[in-house]
Amino acid sequence: MTDQTAKPTTLELKRLELIRQLESQSYIFATSPKTATATAKTTDGTPFTKLLKRAELIDSDNTLKSALQKSEFFLNLAGRMYGMAGFALGFLGVFGLLSTHFVSFFYVLAGLLGWHTVTLIVWFAGLQNSHSYNVLYLVIDKLKPRKPLESTAFDIHLQDFKRHDTWQIGKIIHQAWLFGLLGSMLALILLFLFKSYALVWESTLLNTEHFMQILAVIGFIPSLFGLPVPDVITADSNRYLATIMIISVFLYGMLPRFVAYAYCYLKANKPFELDKNLYYYENLLRQFNQKLADKDDFIPTKPRPAPAIISPDTKIVATLERLSDEGWYHFGAGHNVEELGVLDSKDDITRAIERANTLKAQIYLGIDPHSLPDRGVLRKFDTLLQGGQYGLVVEFLGEGDHLDTWREALIARGVQEVRR
Repeated sequence: MTDQTAKPTTLELKRLELIRQLESQSYIFATSPKTATATAKTTDGTPFTKLLKRAELIDSDNTLKSALQKSEFFLNLAGRMYGMAGFALGFLGVFGLLSTHFVSFFYVLAGLLGWHTVTLIVWFAGLQNSHSYNVLYLVIDKLKPRKPLESTAFDIHLQDFKRHDTWQIGKIIHQAWLFGLLGSMLALILLFLFKSYALVWESTLLNTEHFMQILAVIGFIPSLFGLPVPDVITADSNRYLATIMIISVFLYGMLPRFVAYAYCYLKANKPFELDKNLYYYENLLRQFNQKLADKDDFIPTKPRPAPAIISPDTKIVATLERLSDEGWYHFGAGHNVEELGVLDSKDDITRAIERANTLKAQIYLGIDPHSLPDRGVLRKFDTLLQGGQYGLVVEFLGEGDHLDTWREALIARGVQEVRR
């Protein structure tokens, strides 16, 4: 880790998130998170600096760091594969277009720049619409490692990728087109250097005057750099037409595509954002923010969530994980209720959310404060909170060892408590 005043790197922030997700999977680290937390508390610095120090201690053998770097390489490999494929197609495509001695100037130029121009316009016009990039994500999925550690690290990079996927995928697409046009231009240069071509312009609909007008438009920008535009096409014009073809690929193909790539690169190059509002980070930062005080002067405060406003409409009544006495909710829930019993499994949670939203009902949840609000329990609680469209209130089933911890969790989430 860098010095305490330095801004944390993206890799350090992603390591924090990787540790959070691995802890929920009961992963065995090089150093126990509990030991690392205790050690980090004794270090100097801000609470967030201590959080970074904790992550460094947990990853004492750099296994997590290496997994993140490896996963980033594989994710970037998808873009490289598209770039290499674009270069190969562009290079070989020119050989197909220039396979004969007599070559149509319009046909080759339209083949090199026509589809490129159409795709660039379509991409720009569709920026405000949602896109489906199933093919790209299919390639990315094939690159995903299968080992739990590396798979989780890969998912973190992929989640960051998807936050700005319009620009990330745009960057990959434009990079592939740039490589394709580069391959085309190199192939043109090689063929024009070592083969003799008769560049013709014959057209069924256009005459010589039309051709000269189009040529004047195409050659306007090159003429600004000293390349003359002929008034008439003769047998000696092949050199000029070959030159204008190569320059057109660069000016009208590569240059606008590079501008689009650079724009996507700048829009996609956003710093990784850590969601510090998650209970996991809030709890750790709270621990690292604790200050020692004289025991005679220190009076611990007990968190008290705001009293709940009980909806007068239908309520869904249930307890979280533990069964309670019948009728425990009669104090606050009223009579217009539907009991769902104990919510424990994922199916129970889903059923409760669907039922509450169907009835437009407030969820009235009973929680036993003897149970610890660990990651698994809070995950169920957060699913209910986020899924219920008509609100959620909590009544604690008596007193318990973890009542204050539960109340801190409610305050952090803005959930109100029913008090007797």
